[in-house]
Amino acid sequence: VFTPGNHDFYPGIDDVIRACRKAGIIVLDNERWQFEFLNIFGLTFSFEDRSVPRIDESLVKEGFLNILNYHVPYYWEEFSKMGFAIQLSGHTHGGQFYPAINFTKLLFKYNKGLFRDNLGKYLHVTTGVGSMDTPMRWGTDSELVVLKLRKN
Repeated sequence: VFTPGNHDFYPGIDDVIRACRKAGIIVLDNERWQFEFLNIFGLTFSFEDRSVPRIDESLVKEGFLNILNYHVPYYWEEFSKMGFAIQLSGHTHGGQFYPAINFTKLLFKYNKGLFRDNLGKYLHVTTGVGSMDTPMRWGTDSELVVLKLRKN
């Protein structure tokens, strides 16, 4: 499941989406996808001429595991209260290199890792595999995250 982030707009978002779909990847561009007990909403990073859709409790489905795929680790507290059990984010690159790691921690309350709130909801912020500007990492790792979900 793919939801566009800021780097996906640089080469041309329509080309990126077309390539993903051609490769058989499910693209959630401000859309929902339901499969068995999963309800996943992909909130696209607001960039260029795309507006942010209305995000409210109507996107949460009773009896489903509600997951929000959102490029940036913003608004987790609000999304959790709406009923999203898991928010999957990235964008921070984990700081990418030293000393930027220290500044990234100031810019992003949730920089990297797995977090759980007092409602029992989760946010995972991946460091991802790419880089920004300088093609290097120093002090943080690249990662691919595999989620194993089990129905209670």
